[in-house]
Amino acid sequence: MRTISFFNEKGGSGKSTFCLMMASWLRYRCGRSVAVIDLDDPMHSIYEIRQLDLEAFREGGRHLMSFVPGDADPDRDWYPVITAETDAGEGDQRLMESLIRSMEGEYDYVIVDFGGSFGEGDTVVRFLRSHLLDLMVVPVYSDETVLLSALELCYRASLQGQRRAAFWNRTTRSERATGGVDRLSRVSTLFTREGTPVLRTRIPDMQLFRRDCRTWRFLRSTACWPQANIDALCPELETLFAEVLSLLNEEDNNKDI
Repeated sequence: MRTISFFNEKGGSGKSTFCLMMASWLRYRCGRSVAVIDLDDPMHSIYEIRQLDLEAFREGGRHLMSFVPGDADPDRDWYPVITAETDAGEGDQRLMESLIRSMEGEYDYVIVDFGGSFGEGDTVVRFLRSHLLDLMVVPVYSDETVLLSALELCYRASLQGQRRAAFWNRTTRSERATGGVDRLSRVSTLFTREGTPVLRTRIPDMQLFRRDCRTWRFLRSTACWPQANIDALCPELETLFAEVLSLLNEEDNNKDI
Protein backbone atom coordinates (compact mmCIF):
# COMPACT_ATOMS: atom_id res chain seq x y z
CA MET A 1 0.00 0.00 0.00
CA ARG A 2 1.25 3.47 -0.90
CA THR A 3 0.11 6.73 0.71
CA ILE A 4 0.13 9.92 -1.36
CA SER A 5 -0.84 13.52 -0.72
CA PHE A 6 -0.98 16.62 -2.88
CA PHE A 7 -0.19 19.44 -0.50
CA ASN A 8 0.58 23.14 -0.43
CA GLU A 9 -0.02 25.73 2.26
CA LYS A 10 -1.25 28.40 -0.14
CA GLY A 11 -4.88 28.64 -1.22
CA GLY A 12 -5.62 28.14 -4.89
CA SER A 13 -2.90 25.54 -5.37
CA GLY A 14 -5.48 22.84 -6.12
CA LYS A 15 -4.33 20.33 -3.51
CA SER A 16 -7.80 18.93 -2.75
CA THR A 17 -8.77 18.77 -6.42
CA PHE A 18 -5.63 16.81 -7.31
CA CYS A 19 -6.11 14.44 -4.34
CA LEU A 20 -9.66 13.74 -5.50
CA MET A 21 -8.81 13.37 -9.17
CA MET A 22 -5.84 11.08 -8.63
CA ALA A 23 -8.02 8.85 -6.45
CA SER A 24 -10.66 8.71 -9.19
CA TRP A 25 -8.06 8.04 -11.89
CA LEU A 26 -6.55 5.19 -9.88
CA ARG A 27 -9.93 3.61 -9.10
CA TYR A 28 -12.00 4.11 -12.24
CA ARG A 29 -9.33 4.40 -14.94
CA CYS A 30 -6.67 2.03 -13.59
CA GLY A 31 -8.88 -0.37 -11.60
CA ARG A 32 -6.88 -0.09 -8.38
CA SER A 33 -8.28 -0.27 -4.86
CA VAL A 34 -8.22 3.20 -3.33
CA ALA A 35 -9.33 5.03 -0.18
CA VAL A 36 -9.35 8.76 0.50
CA ILE A 37 -8.79 10.25 3.94
CA ASP A 38 -10.17 13.79 4.07
CA LEU A 39 -8.41 15.62 6.91
CA ASP A 40 -9.07 19.10 5.53
CA ASP A 41 -11.00 20.16 8.61
CA PRO A 42 -13.40 22.02 8.58
CA MET A 43 -13.67 22.29 4.77
CA HIS A 44 -13.78 18.57 3.92
CA SER A 45 -14.18 19.51 0.27
CA ILE A 46 -13.68 15.96 -1.05
CA TYR A 47 -16.39 14.68 1.28
CA GLU A 48 -18.67 17.49 0.05
CA ILE A 49 -18.07 16.45 -3.57
CA ARG A 50 -18.94 12.87 -2.59
CA GLN A 51 -22.27 14.08 -1.20
CA LEU A 52 -23.00 15.92 -4.47
CA ASP A 53 -22.13 12.76 -6.42
CA LEU A 54 -24.45 10.65 -4.27
CA GLU A 55 -27.29 13.13 -4.68
CA ALA A 56 -26.84 13.26 -8.45
CA PHE A 57 -26.65 9.47 -8.67
CA ARG A 58 -29.85 8.96 -6.68
CA GLU A 59 -31.64 11.54 -8.80
CA GLY A 60 -30.29 10.13 -12.06
CA GLY A 61 -28.41 13.33 -12.94
CA ARG A 62 -27.75 13.15 -16.67
CA HIS A 63 -24.22 14.57 -16.58
CA LEU A 64 -22.99 12.08 -13.98
CA MET A 65 -24.91 9.14 -15.42
CA SER A 66 -23.09 9.60 -18.73
CA PHE A 67 -20.09 8.04 -16.98
CA VAL A 68 -21.55 5.92 -14.16
CA PRO A 69 -23.35 2.60 -14.85
CA GLY A 70 -26.99 2.69 -13.82
CA ASP A 71 -26.58 -0.49 -11.76
CA ALA A 72 -23.57 0.85 -9.84
CA ASP A 73 -23.59 0.40 -6.09
CA PRO A 74 -21.82 3.33 -4.37
CA ASP A 75 -21.03 1.23 -1.29
CA ARG A 76 -19.46 -1.48 -3.44
CA ASP A 77 -18.07 0.33 -6.47
CA TRP A 78 -17.01 3.77 -5.27
CA TYR A 79 -13.91 4.32 -3.20
CA PRO A 80 -14.48 5.28 0.43
CA VAL A 81 -14.03 8.88 1.56
CA ILE A 82 -13.15 8.87 5.25
CA THR A 83 -13.37 12.13 7.19
CA ALA A 84 -11.88 12.95 10.56
CA GLU A 85 -11.62 16.03 12.71
CA THR A 86 -8.05 16.72 13.74
CA ASP A 87 -6.46 18.29 16.78
CA ALA A 88 -2.94 18.70 18.05
CA GLY A 89 -3.03 15.93 20.63
CA GLU A 90 -1.11 12.68 20.80
CA GLY A 91 -4.39 10.77 20.80
CA ASP A 92 -5.19 12.17 17.37
CA GLN A 93 -1.77 11.07 16.13
CA ARG A 94 -2.25 7.53 17.42
CA LEU A 95 -5.68 7.39 15.80
CA MET A 96 -4.26 8.40 12.41
CA GLU A 97 -1.44 5.87 12.68
CA SER A 98 -3.91 3.15 13.61
CA LEU A 99 -6.19 4.08 10.70
CA ILE A 100 -3.35 3.92 8.16
CA ARG A 101 -2.01 0.64 9.53
CA SER A 102 -5.49 -0.91 9.40
CA MET A 103 -5.66 -0.24 5.65
CA GLU A 104 -2.57 -2.29 4.87
CA GLY A 105 -3.48 -5.18 2.60
CA GLU A 106 -6.94 -3.77 1.83
CA TYR A 107 -6.01 -0.90 -0.49
CA ASP A 108 -3.36 -0.35 -3.11
CA TYR A 109 -3.34 3.40 -2.55
CA VAL A 110 -4.48 5.77 0.17
CA ILE A 111 -4.79 9.44 -0.80
CA VAL A 112 -4.69 11.92 2.09
CA ASP A 113 -5.98 15.49 1.85
CA PHE A 114 -4.64 17.67 4.67
CA GLY A 115 -5.64 21.10 5.86
CA GLY A 116 -3.63 23.92 4.32
CA SER A 117 -1.23 24.56 7.19
CA PHE A 118 2.26 23.24 7.89
CA GLY A 119 2.77 24.53 11.41
CA GLU A 120 4.02 22.73 14.48
CA GLY A 121 1.34 20.28 15.63
CA ASP A 122 -0.56 20.23 12.31
CA THR A 123 -1.66 16.81 11.13
CA VAL A 124 0.51 16.85 8.01
CA VAL A 125 3.63 17.48 10.13
CA ARG A 126 2.75 14.63 12.46
CA PHE A 127 2.22 12.35 9.43
CA LEU A 128 5.69 13.21 8.17
CA ARG A 129 7.31 12.61 11.53
CA SER A 130 5.65 9.21 11.76
CA HIS A 131 6.71 8.38 8.18
CA LEU A 132 3.12 7.59 7.20
CA LEU A 133 3.34 9.29 3.81
CA ASP A 134 5.18 7.70 0.88
CA LEU A 135 5.06 10.76 -1.35
CA MET A 136 4.11 14.41 -0.96
CA VAL A 137 3.36 16.11 -4.29
CA VAL A 138 3.49 19.91 -4.17
CA PRO A 139 1.52 21.89 -6.78
CA VAL A 140 3.05 25.31 -7.42
CA TYR A 141 2.22 28.16 -9.75
CA SER A 142 3.90 31.30 -11.00
CA ASP A 143 3.43 33.59 -8.03
CA GLU A 144 6.39 34.79 -5.95
CA THR A 145 4.67 34.24 -2.60
CA VAL A 146 3.52 30.77 -3.60
CA LEU A 147 6.96 29.81 -4.89
CA LEU A 148 8.78 30.96 -1.77
CA SER A 149 6.26 29.16 0.43
CA ALA A 150 6.60 25.95 -1.62
CA LEU A 151 10.39 26.06 -1.45
CA GLU A 152 10.27 26.46 2.32
CA LEU A 153 7.70 23.66 2.55
CA CYS A 154 9.90 21.28 0.54
CA TYR A 155 12.93 22.15 2.64
CA ARG A 156 11.08 21.57 5.91
CA ALA A 157 9.68 18.30 4.57
CA SER A 158 13.21 17.21 3.67
CA LEU A 159 14.27 17.69 7.30
CA GLN A 160 11.71 15.01 8.19
CA GLY A 161 13.09 12.68 5.51
CA GLN A 162 9.89 13.06 3.47
CA ARG A 163 10.01 11.99 -0.19
CA ARG A 164 8.48 14.75 -2.28
CA ALA A 165 8.05 16.16 -5.78
CA ALA A 166 6.68 19.37 -7.24
CA PHE A 167 4.84 20.24 -10.44
CA TRP A 168 3.62 23.35 -12.20
CA ASN A 169 -0.10 24.11 -12.00
CA ARG A 170 -2.14 26.98 -13.44
CA THR A 171 0.22 27.45 -16.38
CA THR A 172 -0.36 29.44 -19.56
CA ARG A 173 -0.15 27.99 -23.05
CA SER A 174 3.29 29.49 -23.62
CA GLU A 175 4.54 28.09 -20.30
CA ARG A 176 3.46 24.61 -21.40
CA ALA A 177 5.23 24.83 -24.75
CA THR A 178 8.01 22.25 -25.11
CA GLY A 179 11.61 22.98 -26.01
CA GLY A 180 14.01 25.63 -24.84
CA VAL A 181 14.76 26.85 -21.34
CA ASP A 182 11.85 29.01 -20.19
CA ARG A 183 11.33 30.91 -16.96
CA LEU A 184 9.56 28.00 -15.24
CA SER A 185 12.46 25.71 -16.08
CA ARG A 186 14.88 28.16 -14.52
CA VAL A 187 12.76 28.41 -11.38
CA SER A 188 12.50 24.61 -11.28
CA THR A 189 16.25 24.42 -10.67
CA LEU A 190 15.65 26.04 -7.26
CA PHE A 191 13.60 22.97 -6.30
CA THR A 192 15.98 20.42 -7.80
CA ARG A 193 18.99 21.98 -6.07
CA GLU A 194 17.13 21.57 -2.78
CA GLY A 195 16.51 17.91 -3.63
CA THR A 196 12.90 18.12 -4.82
CA PRO A 197 12.35 16.76 -8.35
CA VAL A 198 9.99 18.74 -10.57
CA LEU A 199 7.68 16.63 -12.71
CA ARG A 200 7.63 17.28 -16.45
CA THR A 201 3.86 17.69 -16.79
CA ARG A 202 2.45 21.20 -16.58
CA ILE A 203 -1.24 21.63 -15.81
CA PRO A 204 -3.17 24.49 -17.45
CA ASP A 205 -4.88 27.28 -15.53
CA MET A 206 -8.51 26.20 -15.76
CA GLN A 207 -11.58 27.42 -13.92
CA LEU A 208 -13.21 24.26 -15.26
CA PHE A 209 -11.64 22.35 -12.35
CA ARG A 210 -14.35 23.91 -10.21
CA ARG A 211 -17.09 22.12 -12.12
CA ASP A 212 -18.81 19.22 -10.37
CA CYS A 213 -21.16 16.54 -11.68
CA ARG A 214 -24.12 18.91 -11.84
CA THR A 215 -22.61 20.72 -14.81
CA TRP A 216 -21.79 19.88 -18.42
CA ARG A 217 -18.21 18.76 -19.08
CA PHE A 218 -17.41 18.42 -15.40
CA LEU A 219 -14.00 17.14 -14.33
CA ARG A 220 -14.26 16.55 -10.57
CA SER A 221 -16.10 13.51 -9.28
CA THR A 222 -15.56 10.86 -6.63
CA ALA A 223 -17.89 8.51 -8.55
CA CYS A 224 -16.19 8.24 -11.95
CA TRP A 225 -13.35 9.26 -14.21
CA PRO A 226 -15.09 11.33 -16.93
CA GLN A 227 -12.73 10.24 -19.70
CA ALA A 228 -14.32 12.16 -22.58
CA ASN A 229 -14.26 15.38 -20.57
CA ILE A 230 -10.66 14.81 -19.48
CA ASP A 231 -9.59 14.11 -23.07
CA ALA A 232 -11.28 17.27 -24.29
CA LEU A 233 -10.27 19.65 -21.53
CA CYS A 234 -7.18 18.48 -19.67
CA PRO A 235 -5.45 15.30 -20.93
CA GLU A 236 -2.35 16.44 -19.01
CA LEU A 237 -3.94 15.07 -15.84
CA GLU A 238 -3.35 11.47 -16.85
CA THR A 239 0.25 12.22 -17.74
CA LEU A 240 0.77 13.88 -14.36
CA PHE A 241 -0.68 10.98 -12.38
CA ALA A 242 1.35 8.47 -14.42
CA GLU A 243 4.48 10.46 -13.52
CA VAL A 244 3.56 10.27 -9.83
CA LEU A 245 3.22 6.48 -10.05
CA SER A 246 6.48 6.24 -11.96
CA LEU A 247 8.22 8.12 -9.15
CA LEU A 248 6.83 5.69 -6.59
CA ASN A 249 7.82 2.69 -8.71
CA GLU A 250 11.31 4.13 -9.08
CA GLU A 251 11.59 4.25 -5.30
CA ASP A 252 10.47 0.61 -5.08
CA ASN A 253 13.09 -0.43 -7.64
CA ASN A 254 15.81 1.41 -5.74
CA LYS A 255 14.85 -0.43 -2.57
CA ASP A 256 15.23 -3.75 -4.38
CA ILE A 257 18.77 -2.99 -5.53
